[in-house]
Amino acid sequence: MNKLIYNYHPSSGEFLSAATADASPLEAGIYLVPAFATETAPPAAGGRQVAVFSAGAWQIKADWRGVPLASTKDGSAVSIREVGVTPAQIGAVETPPPSPLYSWQGTAWVIDPAKVAEQLESARTQTAARINQGYAAAINVIAKDYPETERDSWPKQEAEARAWVANNTTATPLLSAIAAARGTTLADICARVTANADAYAVYAGGVIGKRQARMLRLAATTTIAEAEAIVW
Repeated sequence: MNKLIYNYHPSSGEFLSAATADASPLEAGIYLVPAFATETAPPAAGGRQVAVFSAGAWQIKADWRGVPLASTKDGSAVSIREVGVTPAQIGAVETPPPSPLYSWQGTAWVIDPAKVAEQLESARTQTAARINQGYAAAINVIAKDYPETERDSWPKQEAEARAWVANNTTATPLLSAIAAARGTTLADICARVTANADAYAVYAGGVIGKRQARMLRLAATTTIAEAEAIVW
């Protein structure tokens, strides 16, 4: 006649397996029960439970080991590694938040207005940076082929040119030097400078207006999707 024994883990006490006990070679009808085994059958464990042998008896304990959980504090992934520990004890639930915009409110994940406001502000900041990058690239289309030192002289060139056009006796040291070096007349240089300045003003005005329109639209956004949808 075979006799069943029930093995349990030496540390956690959890039920491991049933086995057939070895008969004693010295005593008839006696079976050997090794360490970490018992002749008493464990009770049936339900879902998220395990039978544990402790203090000479079987107990049913919670078993959430390996189950993916989410912290109710911040929604981050957490796990349980010990028998008998429940999600409630570590502040966790099985269902993760639908998005980082949710906070745990006792029994469910709920949209958190503070997180929404924070994310909206972050989205606005990122979109504003993209708008400004687009603006900088567009405004520099004309100037990019000129060295910085020459671009720095443009305001003075324009001032001298407009002053000379209004009164051709006005001193124009910068433009006069440019005209001499280019082998052309001061009148030609002044005409070119004023024409270029006017054209640049029209172009720059369009780019500046485009940026301002997008920044005003951005300021009026009420959702993250609206803020992220604005492009240069």
